[in-house]
Amino acid sequence: MSARSILARRRRSLDERVRSAVEDAIQPLIAVLGPPPGTLISREDAAKMLGVSVRKLDTLAADGDLHPVRIGRVVRYEPRALREFASRQARRKFA
Repeated sequence: MSARSILARRRRSLDERVRSAVEDAIQPLIAVLGPPPGTLISREDAAKMLGVSVRKLDTLAADGDLHPVRIGRVVRYEPRALREFASRQARRKFA
């Protein structure tokens, strides 16, 4: 094995460790701040965000309470719309 290939392997290993460390550091921030604006999230993540099952999320969408974004067969939700829905529900509950 040449010195050049050894250095390339070590650099890839270092790059992977740095990328992993950055991702680990960012996860708590994403949990607090939410995803970046314009990001669409999966049905599973949307259900977690609302504290409901995926089945209940689908029911809310079928009833017209939530409006998913469909890209082909893929269903995604806008976090902002989910927060607005939760806010409306809280106001309705306490009104």
